[in-house]
Amino acid sequence: MRAAVIPQEAGNEDEGPAPAERVADLLLDIGSELLASGAHCGRVSRNMERVAETWGYQLELFLTFTGVMLSIMDTRHPERRVVRFKSCPQQGVHFGKVTEISLLTWSVQEQNLSIEQTERRLQEIKALPHYPRWVILIGLGAACACLCRLAGGNWTDAGIAFGATFCGMFVRQEILRLRFNPMIGFIAASFTTTLIAGLDMVYHSGASPEKALATAVLYLIPGVPLINCTIDLIEGYIPVSTARGLHGGFILLCIAVGMSMSILLLGIDHEPPLAPAQHLLTGVLSARDVGLACVVAVGFAILFSTPGRVLYVAGILGGLGHCIRFVLLQYDVHIVPATLAGAVFIGMSGIFFAHRVHAPPVVFTMPACITMIPGLFAYRAMLGCVKMIDLETLQLDPTILAQTAHYFVLTGSLLFTLAIGICSGALIFRKKSVKLIFKRTM
Repeated sequence: MRAAVIPQEAGNEDEGPAPAERVADLLLDIGSELLASGAHCGRVSRNMERVAETWGYQLELFLTFTGVMLSIMDTRHPERRVVRFKSCPQQGVHFGKVTEISLLTWSVQEQNLSIEQTERRLQEIKALPHYPRWVILIGLGAACACLCRLAGGNWTDAGIAFGATFCGMFVRQEILRLRFNPMIGFIAASFTTTLIAGLDMVYHSGASPEKALATAVLYLIPGVPLINCTIDLIEGYIPVSTARGLHGGFILLCIAVGMSMSILLLGIDHEPPLAPAQHLLTGVLSARDVGLACVVAVGFAILFSTPGRVLYVAGILGGLGHCIRFVLLQYDVHIVPATLAGAVFIGMSGIFFAHRVHAPPVVFTMPACITMIPGLFAYRAMLGCVKMIDLETLQLDPTILAQTAHYFVLTGSLLFTLAIGICSGALIFRKKSVKLIFKRTM
């Protein structure tokens, strides 16, 4: 909630172009909207400082997981100080807002926008909608179906993954519409998706039913909180990084609860052996894989409300990153360094494309990396946990514990690798924006 305005002292004639209280309230709106829309702390800080410095104010900022606190000082009149706090609304990832607010702050600096113009434009940005509901459902369903094909499933498995994802996301949307706790939405969506995809395991409609089950729930993975957690850790925002990591971990726990209930209900207790990487990236097969990876990236970009004008960039980077990993796997490179190479390529290429399309890199690099999410390994880890519930089963096969631990460590390693790749630009260009790197207007 916005704090009450503290009036200026009487007799101060030289007000300046933007009163301190009004600037503080506007900066709080910018910061809280960025945090709520999925921006990492470094981006929030840079955008707010850009506006404050343009209007002649010195900004001191403290960010938390649930709000923004700031103190601004008028550099023309140092005795004028304003302190404010505002909590962040919970509205989900919206990379369209992150993009537009970033462009707005650059316009303030380069075009010297007035505070009235900035406030008016910010209100328009805050009203930006997500993609239509049916577009999200179809896009996500197609993305998970293509992930199933990339994992080795046939078109029947992909069709089941599409239906399971579509229904699970519909359930989650309904729960959010009814304003239930978002974590209930994750549990219900995970349960619904696993229940539908698990029927393929029971009736063996497809050639690789476990691939449909493992990939159908990937739309629930909290990629944005986990990757932002890593970026914030790199940039020194330790409290927010810790909170984001715990938040992402709890979402994973909710997904696991929903999956476990469905797996126990269906009585799924077996797991076929993992197939090795078998596609050679040549000829028609390579084109097919690249096309599937592009669809995956675009589908998840739609989920994150990435601006439509840059969806193609997410598709291109997703396809190329997947190709790099596949080529390395063919040369017997371990999956962790192979995934790191693909993710670093996406992260570094994002710096170049951001300059070309006038958008922050993360709005298309994050969905581009989804093609490499370790869904099958996460599924195997979850199935191992379900088996360990029965002590007799664990005593009969003691290797279950070691296998489950292996899959957990491998899944965590791959997720951390993806995060490092995406934020590789932040590692190298720690304090610079894309505009400053290329030394021209973005």
